[in-house]
Formats: sequence, C-alpha cells, structure tokens
Amino acid sequence: MKDKFDLDAETICDYHVSSNRKKLWACEIELLDALERTCKKNNITYFVLWGSAIGAVRHGGFIPWDDDIDIGMVREDFEVLRKCDKSEFADCVDFQYGVSDHGVDMIMRIRDARTTGIVFDEVNSKGNKGAFIEIYPFDYVKNNKRRLRQAKLNLHIYNCINTKVKHIQRKGLKKAVFGIINALFTPEKLWSLFERISKLQNNGSHEFIDSPAVPSPYTLKGQHLFRTEDCVNTISMPFEYTTIRVPEGYDRVISAGFKNYMTLPPVEERGTHHKSIVFYDPNRPYTEYEDSDLIIRYFSGDDSLELL
Repeated sequence: MKDKFDLDAETICDYHVSSNRKKLWACEIELLDALERTCKKNNITYFVLWGSAIGAVRHGGFIPWDDDIDIGMVREDFEVLRKCDKSEFADCVDFQYGVSDHGVDMIMRIRDARTTGIVFDEVNSKGNKGAFIEIYPFDYVKNNKRRLRQAKLNLHIYNCINTKVKHIQRKGLKKAVFGIINALFTPEKLWSLFERISKLQNNGSHEFIDSPAVPSPYTLKGQHLFRTEDCVNTISMPFEYTTIRVPEGYDRVISAGFKNYMTLPPVEERGTHHKSIVFYDPNRPYTEYEDSDLIIRYFSGDDSLELL
C-alpha cells in the first residue's frame, strides 16, 4: 500500500493516468473513508463491487481507467445508513436516493459539491451534481424467476416516475399510459411501491441477494445475483493509500459479471467504459457548469472536452 497519493500523471498498464483522474480518485477515497468511519460506528457492512473489486484484487487500487467506486449493502444495512448520523462527512457532501428535487435515484450517490460529476441523464436536474461514490441496495432472493418479474415491474415504475419528475416527453401509447399513471399517483407514492416490490422476498430464504438498482440487461443476465455468504463476510484489501472491504467470496462475485477478470483488456478498450456517460472535473464545482453548452457538447460526443 502506498504511503501517500501521488497526484502526478503517470502511465499504468499502458494507460495514461492524468493528474485530474488522480484528483478525482482522491475525492472519491475521501468519501469512502468517511463512509468507512460511519459504517464502523454503526456496525454496517458494505462490500465493493464490479470494477472497484477488480481494482482492489488486480491493481491494489483503482483500475487505471476507472473513475468511480461501486459499493453494495444488504437492505438492512442500507436502511441503517440512510437514517444514521452523517457527521463523518464534510458539510459539502450530500446523499441522493429515491425521489427528491434532484429527480429519482435507484442507487444512493454520495456527492462532493466542491467538484463536478454530471451524469448524462441529469444535465437539467437540480441539486448536487458533484463527483460521487455509488451504493447499491441488495435484497434477498429465494425464487429468481420471481425476482426477474420484480425487476421488470420496477423498471416500468421507475420510468413512470422519471417521466414526471424530469418532464420527459413520451409518444403514442406510452404517453397515454404514463399520463394516466402519473395522474393517479404522485412520484412519492410510486417510489414507495418501487421499494415494496424490491423487498417482496426479504422474508424468505437469505441464500442469495440481488439489487433492483442496476440496468435491466444486467438483471436478465444475473450479473448481480450473488450468494449472500460471499458478500456479507468481507476482507480488507489495500486500495491506493487506504484499505477497502472486498467480498470474502470475491472470485465468485466478480466472475458473475466478468469472466477472466485477472486478464487485462486489450489496450484499445481501456478507458472506454464510462466515456461520454459522466463529465468529471475534480477542480471546479458543478455549479460552474450550470447552463453551459460545454456539457451538451460533451454528451453529444465532443471528446476534446474530456478532462480525465
């Protein structure tokens, strides 16, 4: 483990890691460390997932071309975090989850307002759009076919909420259906239904867990259907200049979505995962980009505006 974080640009695994990318990493690790202190204080278990878990296992830190930290929690721990004291976090940090002025968030994002991390679908949203770490709530699964039905229904509910809170224009039959649903139910009522559906199997077997808060293709492929025992028991691994909690059964967890994860992807595929999905600037607050055509140009594919 490194004694400190060197912010100078360097080449790692044949990939140019800029100073700005390292500044973003430092911001996210600061959020992670505050989360770690909060979890210890409140006896909460978390586990890192996907690229963050691969980074810990394969690189001892971030994958050189990665730009975020993905975290999972079983539902009971997630609910404790939502309600517990957040004094370990700086005043500039906000928690976003569910329906709010920001819109509707299926995952919890913990964001630093001193920075910029604008996601492509929140350009016109209100609230904090700083750099973030993401926390995915996981519910228990007994019957996976039932779980797939839950996920499909929740996706429809999410789209209904999104249509109303983001004023999305629908056409044809979708416009009529969404219009009727949103006339009958407030976004808050629909979100309450979303959460109830997510928890339908929580009183059954606890052998497996799954998250309602990821895109539907991953749900259909079972890429985040994990054995509970693999995740709720964690081990500490070096991660840059700190440590991070990795699922004890990390090999099975990572392999559910990434076969041969210890093998580096081809050089030409490194750095393409989040391209044009999130606009990051670790040096300036998101408020300086409000109403800026630069953001529109970036999400339209102008690669010259990339700061990482």
